[in-house]
Amino acid sequence: MDKLTANHLGTRIARGGKQWLAVAAMASVMLLAASAAAQRSEVDGLEVFIKAEKTYDSRKPINVVVTFKNNSGVPLTVLKWNTPFEGFRSDMFIVRDKDGKPARYIGRLYRRGRPTAEDYLEIPKGDLRKKTLDLSEAYEIRDDGEYTVQLKTFIRDYGRDQSPEALADRKQLGSFDTESNIARFEQRRPRRRPRPEPEVVPRFFDCSPLQEQQISQAHVKARESALKALGVLRDTAVDDRPGSRYEHWFGAYSTSNYGTVTTYFDKIAMALKKEDIPYSCDCNLPYYAAVAPAEPYKIWLCNKFWQTPTTESGSRLVTILHEMFHFFATGYAHHAELRTPCESLASVPGKAVQNADSYGFFAENDPPL
Repeated sequence: MDKLTANHLGTRIARGGKQWLAVAAMASVMLLAASAAAQRSEVDGLEVFIKAEKTYDSRKPINVVVTFKNNSGVPLTVLKWNTPFEGFRSDMFIVRDKDGKPARYIGRLYRRGRPTAEDYLEIPKGDLRKKTLDLSEAYEIRDDGEYTVQLKTFIRDYGRDQSPEALADRKQLGSFDTESNIARFEQRRPRRRPRPEPEVVPRFFDCSPLQEQQISQAHVKARESALKALGVLRDTAVDDRPGSRYEHWFGAYSTSNYGTVTTYFDKIAMALKKEDIPYSCDCNLPYYAAVAPAEPYKIWLCNKFWQTPTTESGSRLVTILHEMFHFFATGYAHHAELRTPCESLASVPGKAVQNADSYGFFAENDPPL
């Protein structure tokens, strides 16, 4: 091959390479445009994105990040129901394999009543909120291969420049169609089917049938309140911390104290969810309850416990969370008891974050803050 022919061939290859790159770039732009076009929401000014990793190991979570961005000129308040910001309480994602077959939803579905102010998410104008969820917790994604995922749900209520309290007073909810872009990911190996986690129920000693029923109700409320409190602490963006609810019960913010409160709630919530909690009614003293460090998680319920309400401020769940705190506290935990003294104790954050009753009232959140 002479030099002229070689140069000509090299030029053609170079041009071909540029043409291929141009085609690839155009395809990439078209793919991004198609993905962006899939985003749609009947909530004015709300933009919804979902992001997934390129690949996931079958032994690890399939974590995806959902972002709600407020592109309107005013603050948006959105009901968290049917969105990632309340966790898996509805079938809100469409997950498909490479053949288009949808993954089965295996999470729970809830019948709800009326929302409270705590059920709403506030997004300042121009700001965004993010939530990470593990798809493998609620969808059967077993086989290896390629998948797509899209958030496709109905937001039940929202308001523009309206407070959560004002929206919670509405008589009727709506239904606003909301879809994200479509994200793609690959699972490299088949995922084992997880063993079902048995429901842990409390045990009772020296309790009447009525007392057992009342304890069971309080136990469930304590567990749910602790999990919600943990969610609030973890989901509050760093720039928005600590929030008025935290300040009300634990005082001025510091990274260390905020971490302490989050850690304690994590331990309390997980114990109520997974551990065997024995309750004894063999206590006739004029107190609320008692625990013994030598007997982990056993709670003796005393006379005042039965005199407290089941749902109002200062309810039985406060007592249960107070006693659970003792199993994890490292020092004195009775700096203040009952609502008003605990509110005053917030002026001394170092003591408030080590005070058992403060955790109970923070979790109860009645009235909502």
